[in-house]
Order: sequence, then structure tokens, then C-alpha cells
Amino acid sequence: MTLVGANSRYEALSHIEQIMSHQYNANVTLLNGLKDWVESSLVVTDKLEFMASIDQIVNVIAKQIDVKPSELYSNSRKRELVAGRQYAYWIIGKCWPRVSITQIGRVFNKDHATVLHSNKAFYDMIETDDHYFNELQIIVKILNRTTDVNVLGAFVNLEHQRDKVINEKAKRKAASREL
Repeated sequence: MTLVGANSRYEALSHIEQIMSHQYNANVTLLNGLKDWVESSLVVTDKLEFMASIDQIVNVIAKQIDVKPSELYSNSRKRELVAGRQYAYWIIGKCWPRVSITQIGRVFNKDHATVLHSNKAFYDMIETDDHYFNELQIIVKILNRTTDVNVLGAFVNLEHQRDKVINEKAKRKAASREL
């Protein structure tokens, strides 16, 4: 399933909730049952989509950073493997916002604190390391072209955020030189 379908299911759930908030009669029971069914189907399909796409994401990242996919699941602290896991955490977080960091950590045999720390390090690296940013850009383009995983919109937002931070740092640096 594509993420476009997922969005329409979330929209359907939102519409059901809006209708329910305006209904005060017997239709509420029917709508309540429908809402419960949509919510349960979202949980099941989100989990299936999530698990099916993890392998695609890991394979693309592993190929890009020139490692075996199984190495991304290891406990190795090699720089390229840490960076690969950081890319994966970010991509998964953007594709499946309902998946918790604990669940993301479980996929890679890590705890939630490791994923949190990794996410912080990810944003620091995006702002300071052009190679790291360019590698993520390539991974996002490959995922967009070859899989159902689409994080292009999230990447564009990240790029704008990065440009803004870089410009602010440059302005501060120029201002400090003037003093």
C-alpha cells in the first residue's frame, strides 16, 4: 500500500469524528462502530506497511553507504553505520509518525534513548556536514524513485530548515566581525 492511501484513511477517520461531534441521536452508535473499525484497520495496516517498508529503506541506505544491510542492525559504532541508522530513524519517523521511537529502536535492537540521541545528532550533522546532507539527499531520491517510501516533502522542509540555520550563522559571524 502507498502512503497516499494511508492519508485518505486518516482523513476518513477525521471526517467520522467530525460527524460524530455533531450527531446526538441513534446514528452515533453506528458511527462509533465505524470509527472503531477504521482505527483498528489503521493500526493493522500501518504496522504491515511499516514492517514491509523497513527492508526497502535499509537496503537502499546500505547500498548507498556501501555496507551489508545486516550491518545496520548490528551494534557497531562505525561512523558509516551510525550515519546509516540515523538516516533510517529519520526516514521512518517521517513516513510513520504514529510509530514511537521505542518501536523504531526495537527494529534496530536499540533502546528509545539511543534513538533520541541519534535524532539530535542527525540534526546537528545536517547543519554542519555537507557530505552527510548530500548522502541523505541521494537516499531520499532513490527511495522516492524505486519504492513506495516517499519522504521528499519532509526532505524539502529539512533543506529549508538547514538553509535558514546556515544563513543565521553566517549573519551572526558577519556581525561579530564588524565589532
